[in-house]
Amino acid sequence: MNNNTIFDDVFRTMIEKIPQLAIPLINEVFQTSYPEDVEIIQLRNEHHQENGEIITDSCLRIGRKLYHIECQSVDDTTMAIRMIEYDFAIALDSARKYGRRYRIPTVKLDEYTKDKIFEKNLLMFLPFYIMRYEKEIHRINQDPEKLQSLLDEYEDIRVMLEKELTETGRAELYTNLT
Repeated sequence: MNNNTIFDDVFRTMIEKIPQLAIPLINEVFQTSYPEDVEIIQLRNEHHQENGEIITDSCLRIGRKLYHIECQSVDDTTMAIRMIEYDFAIALDSARKYGRRYRIPTVKLDEYTKDKIFEKNLLMFLPFYIMRYEKEIHRINQDPEKLQSLLDEYEDIRVMLEKELTETGRAELYTNLT
């Protein structure tokens, strides 16, 4: 995996393999209240345009609504423009009109603590929460206290995840996430 696309790759894999993890995320971002067992239809993520192919991270249909979700590790000032381009391609592909205004809610992962992730059942955020340390890993590896602190945090996440998913009868999800 190219390090620049690891967030995209992990995100797409989770959406493809465990799409129910997207429900709490969609509820959080779009202020909806879908149950976790709502039917999710994964739409194709490739759209061909005259100037080339556009690939989105995910395009999901729940009921009559389409949800386009992107995952990005850096603050890219062109993201909103690209999402509008993707959404326009999606709208053309689906041949439906959803109105004239675009609303693109965003979530900044660094604003979510591990406790908030578990509280809101945003388990999809866990791999990204862990990846937030990738830029510091060299420095962390050279400092035994920081390394132990990171390992303790990972263990805390593992314990919280195991508790959350085994108590709710979702042990298979625990296995998939770990």
